Parts: sequence; structure tokens; C-alpha cells
Amino acid sequence: MPSCLVLDPVRSAELPLVEPAARLSQLGWRVVASHSLQALSAGLQFDLVLLHVGTELAAGQRWMDVLRRCAPMPVLMLMDSADRFDKVLALELGADAVLLAPFEDDEVVARAQALARRLVGEPAMPAEASLLRAWLKSAVDAGVWGLSASERLVLRALLDQPGRVMSRGELMARTGLSAAGRHLNVVDLSVSRLRAKLQGSGIHGQGIRTLRGQGYVWAVEP
Repeated sequence: MPSCLVLDPVRSAELPLVEPAARLSQLGWRVVASHSLQALSAGLQFDLVLLHVGTELAAGQRWMDVLRRCAPMPVLMLMDSADRFDKVLALELGADAVLLAPFEDDEVVARAQALARRLVGEPAMPAEASLLRAWLKSAVDAGVWGLSASERLVLRALLDQPGRVMSRGELMARTGLSAAGRHLNVVDLSVSRLRAKLQGSGIHGQGIRTLRGQGYVWAVEP
């Protein structure tokens, strides 16, 4: 049974996700609704977080902190703003998907189900794929290939979540590069260099893939 946290930390007068939450419950989801971050502070895990934010996304660090506390749970963010620039910024901060106001209940439910299938319902990886990932992690920790600090952080983040597509913003948050004041392009540069180094080591069949408009993923070829 999939689970969902409906979170509205801006404490809007009326939670805009009442109807989508009810529909997800009817579809067999376990749904918890809250105005506080207590569920995240308690370490509870959900298959999906529906996060409603106000129009204050310009305070990007605040929402990055919230998204970091949600990780590694996928997040569908609903924004009161109708500005597409805010949507792009939210995705860069680490949201897996963003819907702008006005929200359509049917689309919220459909997006939630799609995210659950894409990010939660990944098929189990073959044993040999898991063994190769374990070897790669050991090699990274041992300092082979002369990886830079940012390259090691990005590679470990992708290896730890195979099959999960992560935006640059999420990778920045997961690796701590954002807290260190690094720019988003450090992720792209690290990925480019990692690909060259991995290919030069004869690693085939697995690697970092780019999904246009979504981010990067450690993928396994069939």
C-alpha cells in the first residue's frame, strides 16, 4: 500500500489538497495530512510527499531546507505562484515535479501516481548490477581514478539511488555542495568528467544517463 504525506507548512487557510488526498485514499493509499514538519523531524518515511508552498519561493533557501528534510522521498510541489520562473527554480531546488496554481484535482492525483510508479516502483536490479555498484563505491572510497571531491559526492549520490532520476538541485542538496556555496554547473561538470573516467576504465552497461528536463540517473542497461 503506497503512502503519502500531504504537507502544508505555510498554513494556508484551507489545505488545497483535501480532494486529491481523499481520492488517493480511495485508491488504496495511506494518506497523512499535516501543517507542520513534525512528521519529517520524526524520521517517518512516505512513498510520496505532496508539498504545498505559498508565493514566497524567492526565499529559496527555506524551501531547499524543507526539500532536503524530505529526501530521499519524492516530492510533488504545488505552488500558489503562476510564474513559470518559480517552477523552474523549484525544480532546481530539488522538487521532483511542480504544479502551478490553479490546481486541478485530477492532475494532482495523476502526477502523484506517475511519480510513485517512476520513483518508488522501480524493478529490482540484477545481482550483478548490485555487485558492480558495490565495487564502484569501494573504488570511490579508495580514491581511484583521481576523482575530485565534487565528483566523488555526485557519483556516490547516484550510486546510492540507482534508477532514481535526480535534478541538479536535488544532487546539490544531497551532496552538500549547495551548503558549500557551489554553483549548479558543478553537477554538470562533475557528470561530464565522471563519464569520461568511467568509460576509460572499461565500465559498460551501467552509467550515468541524462533525462532531458529532469536530471541525471544511474541506469542499468537491459
